Amino acid sequence: MECTIVQMRMQEAAPFFMVREDDTGSVVGFINGTLSTSQELTHESMGKHESSGETLCVHSVVTREDQRRAGIGTEMLRAYIAYTRAQQPCVKSIALICKENLKGFYAGCGFELIGPSPVVHGVDPWFEMRLRC
Repeated sequence: MECTIVQMRMQEAAPFFMVREDDTGSVVGFINGTLSTSQELTHESMGKHESSGETLCVHSVVTREDQRRAGIGTEMLRAYIAYTRAQQPCVKSIALICKENLKGFYAGCGFELIGPSPVVHGVDPWFEMRLRC
C-alpha cells in the first residue's frame, strides 16, 4: 500500500501534525507541518522533514467543508502556534505559503506577509508568510 504525503508527514513529523475533533470524535480539521534547516521556503525545503530544522513549514490548515467559516481554522492555528512555542523550543519561525484570499486569515493569526513566493503550484501566485517564535 502506497503512503500519501500527508501520511508520511504524520509518521515523520508527528509533533507537527495536529487533529481537531468534535464532541463525537469526528475529525473536523487538521494542520500539518515539517521542519526545515533552510530559512527559505522552496520546493526542496518544503519537500522533506529535517528534524534538526528551526523553520516549521506549515503545509496545510484544513477544515471539513461543513465546518468552515465557524472559526475552527483560527482556533486550530492559534492552538498550533501556542503548542509550538511552548513545546518545540527548536522552532525559531513558522512559515507558509498561501493564496491571495487567505493572506488576511493568516495575518489575523499573527503571520507577516513576506511577499510573493518562488514556489509555484498551478497558475495562481503564492505568497510567503512568516511568524517569529
